[in-house]
Amino acid sequence: RTNALGFPCTSEDGTALGWSLDADASFLNHSCEPNCEVVMDRAGNLCVNATRDIAAGQELCITYVELSKRTAAERREHLFDLYRFHCACPRCRRE
Repeated sequence: RTNALGFPCTSEDGTALGWSLDADASFLNHSCEPNCEVVMDRAGNLCVNATRDIAAGQELCITYVELSKRTAAERREHLFDLYRFHCACPRCRRE
């Protein structure tokens, strides 16, 4: 048993193609200060790319929300409504 996490798929020109479910990427946890992002390569494979330096043993985290379009309160509400957890990442603890 595992979680399912959908990722939007777009063409190279940004046209929305649909959603993808990926068993491996579904194991990535959320942070409002992510150190990774999930992207689709030209062959249609989901790839996890680092967005900053990651120390050995540090957890890989992506964001489950559009960070630039939501306030801290909106992020928290969205995460609880959709994923049923209260974010306690460093950014949420500061804000």
